Amino acid sequence: MAEGESRKAGSSEAFANCVVDHHALVNREDAGPDVYLHVDEKNVQTAHYYVLKMRLPQVLEDGPALAQKKTEKGGKKKDTKVVIKLKKTELITQNALERVLIWAYSGIIDYHDYTPFKAIEVMRACSVYKLPRLQQMNEVYLQQNLSMSNIFSLLKFADSLNVQEAKDICFEFALANSDFFTSSSAENLGFKLYQEVTALLLRAHQGTAPKSRQREVTADDTIVADFKNLYSSADVTGDVVFIIHNEEVKAHRAILWHQSPDIAGLLNPPEDPKEPPKKGLTLDSKYARITPGAFHAMLRHFYYSDTNITMLHATELVDFVKDYHLDKLYRVLEKVIGGQDITIETVLNVLDVAYNPLLEENPSLQKNLQEEGLNFAVNHVDRINFEPLQSMPPIIATHILQALQRRIGKNWTLVNDASGKTPLKIDDIKTSVGGGTWTPRKPEAVKKDPSSANLSKDGSSANLPSDKKSSKKEDKNKEGSKGGDDAKAPSRSKSSSSKKHDDDKVQTPKKKE
Repeated sequence: MAEGESRKAGSSEAFANCVVDHHALVNREDAGPDVYLHVDEKNVQTAHYYVLKMRLPQVLEDGPALAQKKTEKGGKKKDTKVVIKLKKTELITQNALERVLIWAYSGIIDYHDYTPFKAIEVMRACSVYKLPRLQQMNEVYLQQNLSMSNIFSLLKFADSLNVQEAKDICFEFALANSDFFTSSSAENLGFKLYQEVTALLLRAHQGTAPKSRQREVTADDTIVADFKNLYSSADVTGDVVFIIHNEEVKAHRAILWHQSPDIAGLLNPPEDPKEPPKKGLTLDSKYARITPGAFHAMLRHFYYSDTNITMLHATELVDFVKDYHLDKLYRVLEKVIGGQDITIETVLNVLDVAYNPLLEENPSLQKNLQEEGLNFAVNHVDRINFEPLQSMPPIIATHILQALQRRIGKNWTLVNDASGKTPLKIDDIKTSVGGGTWTPRKPEAVKKDPSSANLSKDGSSANLPSDKKSSKKEDKNKEGSKGGDDAKAPSRSKSSSSKKHDDDKVQTPKKKE
């Protein structure tokens, strides 16, 4: 198929609840296929070697359907492609091969435009390639869609493609509706098929005919395991490299390509001919928090819809996922961030997410995260490393301090214990998220105690009232007359007894209380 001409492989409803869905990669030239399957001179199906190796190795191997296989090398390694021509004698149709590929990439059949005739075509391909699960899925569909109006034509079609299992299902229908098959049926079925039907009816009369059975799907569904293995093989077969914190992370370009148009653009950055080719792709500095572990968690979700993402990785990814319109993964991250317990290691990341304007689309979650994060920070203030706050919006540090201020008493002790029996509500802090203003409490009026004194950091009397300064100067002059050379020392220098005397004066108000 020419680029952009691929048939839309199904309705959005059919793939909405897919556990793993990569069907959009089938027959897309812009998805970088490297396998070209020629059904005949005009019809070609495209796919990816590493996906077929995991899901449909029979297509790549020597088998009854393989007429010719060759590798064509282009100017670059990524331009190398495998060209396979199928034998016409195996009766694999264009429609059947496309359906098989879509199933390989998604694990389902799109029934929105399916018919019993298409099912029989796919059953023929399944018998050639030995695909038991897909075969059983089509058997169930065919059995459920037989009727008096289509039984003759379907039986003839199954016979023309030599699909014995489809014929058996039709024969069972004939036995259940024997009155419908009369001598006039010969004209519809043809002499050969009519003989088979009458022979079957005779065996039924004699009690030797095979019993009808309800078809069901019993073969294992291996799509998650297969794409999990594909993810694990990326170090060897991956064709795109990301540099995350100076660590190489490999992946398969096609798997990332269809996640969103923005990701597709990331995979093909504009090249500057003046600069040497880069060893790998790097993310914008805005996403510097993303660690290799977090990036791998995102890749696992891309490959096989893994949702086992830690709180820490979720908070690292949320900005990137939102900016690149990865909506399915974003919903997963929301559940992870809103559903897992906050820890010492994740609290600041959680607050960074909570105060992110992107989260304003979910005000309930945003408010909940802000309250839980602030309360956790206050209750564990002595154990949290607050250094990362330097690179976060200032409003976060401001609210942590204000939350702490509301929990601290006059004697610098926490009003509530660490369990937080009276948790802070975000509404208590008047704020506009994203850098707005806040209104602190008015400080209580404190009466000046004439007996108290304030010393500067170095112990000098720089901040004392003028009358106190003069009295201290007189004391120093008296000491100077007794101490000789000591009188010439700078005002900062004090004898140990003088310094101790000043300290006692400062502590006097506390003793009064």
